[in-house]
Amino acid sequence: MKTTIIKISIFFILFISIGHSLLWGQEPGNSFVVSATKQESRSSLIFSGSFMHFQGKQNNDAGDILGYYTFPVNAGLGILYQYQIEKKSYLLSGINYQACHIASTEHGILRFRYREPSISVYFKHYFFRNKKNGLHSSIGLSYGRMKLMASESHGHIADWNDFGTTYLENYSNNNAFIDAVFTTGFFLSSSNIEIAPSIGYRVKDNWMGYYRHRFFYGLQINYELKFWKK
Repeated sequence: MKTTIIKISIFFILFISIGHSLLWGQEPGNSFVVSATKQESRSSLIFSGSFMHFQGKQNNDAGDILGYYTFPVNAGLGILYQYQIEKKSYLLSGINYQACHIASTEHGILRFRYREPSISVYFKHYFFRNKKNGLHSSIGLSYGRMKLMASESHGHIADWNDFGTTYLENYSNNNAFIDAVFTTGFFLSSSNIEIAPSIGYRVKDNWMGYYRHRFFYGLQINYELKFWKK
C-alpha cells in the first residue's frame, strides 16, 4: 500500500510538471523561460507529496515479535494556494491528507492505522531565488481531526487481532489536533520542484498521544504550478 502511494505521488508530480511545460509551449525542464508578453502572477498552487515518520512510544522491546514494526515512512498528499506578499515572502493555505501508522508498547503490544485530514496556514520566506534555484524556510500551523482505521493487538499464537476501542487505554472522542511545522526547502527553478525536509510538533494532541510521541519529521516533495498574466 505504501509503495503504491509513493509511486502515485511521484507520477502525479512528474505529470503536472510535464503538462505545465507543454501548456506554455516550453520544453520540460525549462519552465522559467516564458514569452516576453507574459508576467508571473503573485499566485500559484503547490502540489505536495510528504513522507513522514511518527514514532510510537516504546516501554518494552518488541523487535522479536513477528509482524511488529515501527512504520518508518508514512505517505501523504496536499494542495496549497500560495500568494506573494513581498518580494521574497509568501502566505500559503490549503488542505492535507496524511496516512499514519504506528506501533507501540506503551500499554500492551499494539499497532494503529489512522488518517489525518487537515487544513494548514504557512508563512514562507526565500533567502534567495533566481532562474536556477532557491532556498527558503517556512513555518506554519495545521488543524485537523484523526480518523482511526484499525487497532490491533498481538495474540498468543504469533498473530494480530482487531482490538476494539472499548479496551484502548486513554481512548476518547477527542480526535482534534494542532501541529506546528517548520521546513527548509531547496527549490529547482528549472523544473518548479522543491525538496523540503521538515520537522513538526503536535501542539494540541488527542487520545493517540498516549501511544505516540509529539515530535515527527520527514521529507516533502512539492511542485509549484505558476500562474501567468499578460
